[in-house]
Amino acid sequence: AAAAAAAAAEVVTCVPEKRALHVEVVLKRLRMPPAAVAAAINMLNTDQLKPDDLASIRSILPKPEELQAVRDAKEDAEKKLVAAAGHSPRTPAADAAAAAGAVAPVTPSTLSPRLGIVEAAFDALGGVELLQAKMRAMEFRYDVDAVGSMVADYTADIGRAFDALRSGSLQYLLAFVRDVANTMNRAGPKGPLAGFKLESLARLQSTRMSGCTDLNLLHYIVAHISAVLPGVLALDGEREAFRAACRRGSFDAGELQGCA
Repeated sequence: AAAAAAAAAEVVTCVPEKRALHVEVVLKRLRMPPAAVAAAINMLNTDQLKPDDLASIRSILPKPEELQAVRDAKEDAEKKLVAAAGHSPRTPAADAAAAAGAVAPVTPSTLSPRLGIVEAAFDALGGVELLQAKMRAMEFRYDVDAVGSMVADYTADIGRAFDALRSGSLQYLLAFVRDVANTMNRAGPKGPLAGFKLESLARLQSTRMSGCTDLNLLHYIVAHISAVLPGVLALDGEREAFRAACRRGSFDAGELQGCA
């Protein structure tokens, strides 16, 4: 009984110390038992494991020789438990007796030795079928979610900019600029403007008032609107919407390729 208790209390370790230390650090960061980590990968659970978690797990995946060493050490420990408990090992004769209705012997497969935390992690991960394929599928899901979020943010900013263009205050200001331009060019051959490009607004600063070098057309428009309808110049929401859209610039497909 004492031998059996000693064998059951023994912790199976076989992974070299330096390698084991690195794996333990990663496992502590995951804050999940090895069996739960393996189960999450097996079920493709992207809610339980985040992209950083999966990258950490990939850094500690057992090599084939490491996995085999853990399995050999586990099997040896199971045999020791059987021997310490005074049971005979599993043989074809014992299997035949069990099939005939005799009491089945306790075998290594019915005993479970205590594995070290690293060895338990290797054993659990090694038991996941198609481990690499399932991890790649999870990584692909992360990429799809990231791209979807990027597109949603982009279209939301552009949508807010279009909404800002339709605001009454901005429409009034743009119409006033158009009317001022038509007044200044009424003697010209082209006739009145129906509209203008937004880039033309930059010319308001370069167009000087007649007989005055200190004031430009932009100064005049701001002064006039401030006196007539001062609230129109606030444009707080519109200004932020335009800034957000300008920061987006044109949609860069290369950013999507970088995420994939």
